[in-house]
Amino acid sequence: MNASPLCSLATVSARGRAHINHMYFAWDDAFNVYWISDRDSLHSRNLVKNSSAAITIYASKQVWGKPDRGIQLFGTAGVAKGGEAAREYGRRFRDFDASENDLPYYRFRPRLVKLFDERSLAPGTLVTARVTSDGLVWSKVARSDDTAVETPLVNELEVDPNAVGQPPVAAAHDDRDHQLPILIDQT
Repeated sequence: MNASPLCSLATVSARGRAHINHMYFAWDDAFNVYWISDRDSLHSRNLVKNSSAAITIYASKQVWGKPDRGIQLFGTAGVAKGGEAAREYGRRFRDFDASENDLPYYRFRPRLVKLFDERSLAPGTLVTARVTSDGLVWSKVARSDDTAVETPLVNELEVDPNAVGQPPVAAAHDDRDHQLPILIDQT
């Protein structure tokens, strides 16, 4: 999530039309994403009627044909309450002065995360995890061409490469939930 200070937010209008915009963002350890926006902007108005949203973050200087990285988050969003958004935003953007901000803060709460990191995984590989109150729970590893996933990281995470698209079984001592946040911070 450090790959860019900007992300893209997708919202849905009351009539079911998609809308996307880019914005500066901050996040916390629970993968909540925070931003500042005018209440009259289309995406803010959309969130009042339909809280469903998606966010994507990636480095825009990636080169086609080279190993790519990015993250997709799916969940809900709305106006943030409390001071956490201002703290997180100020922590990410050192020149930000919350006392000078008169716009509302918004929070996106992810329920699902998809990580695409060809340098650490394999070409065309997506790792999917559910976001729970206890952290991230791995749900599947899949390739766009439905072939087996075999990389040192996937092997280290004890994911069965032949179970593409199937939720891997995690043992009680499984520490995969610690590996995904590390990859996400690198993204």
